[in-house]
Amino acid sequence: MAQNDLGKYLDFADLQYQKGDYIYALTYYEKAMEIDSNSVSILWKYAETLRAYKDYRRAAYYYEKVYNKEEAAIYPYSLLY
Repeated sequence: MAQNDLGKYLDFADLQYQKGDYIYALTYYEKAMEIDSNSVSILWKYAETLRAYKDYRRAAYYYEKVYNKEEAAIYPYSLLY
């Protein structure tokens, strides 16, 4: 059941991000992180949304978490951001 919810949360958050509704997207990425807090892709999407929302301090924190998990192998810009 949780995996099904995770997919729904991510799909909805991605849609909101594309529409520019970053607050709503952040809310659903947070719900997704509650289900799977180890997912690098969710952390990346959350960081990207924070950056788009211009919350650079929090975005940097999550980019660092991404970098610490995968050392720029998947998301090379995690080190830059």
